[in-house]
Amino acid sequence: MEIGIKQAKIDLSKLIHRVHNGEQVFITNNGEVVAELKAVRKSKYPDRGYGMWKDRFKDLPDDWWGTPEADAQVLSLFDWNKEV
Repeated sequence: MEIGIKQAKIDLSKLIHRVHNGEQVFITNNGEVVAELKAVRKSKYPDRGYGMWKDRFKDLPDDWWGTPEADAQVLSLFDWNKEV
């Protein structure tokens, strides 16, 4: 469905309901499509984000992070250039 900007402003809640039910909605300006209204898909991984690994690693030694050996091992996995 295509709808003009002014009418989309008036019917926004109805348009959101239609998009949520799977309908495609395109917003036009002077007959030209300028935007598409899309539903947000829920993530397959809802616990992703900052702190998602908190309390999952319990048996790591206290010095596992930040030692020169550990840093060198991690950096060797990447194309790392210290001069950058």
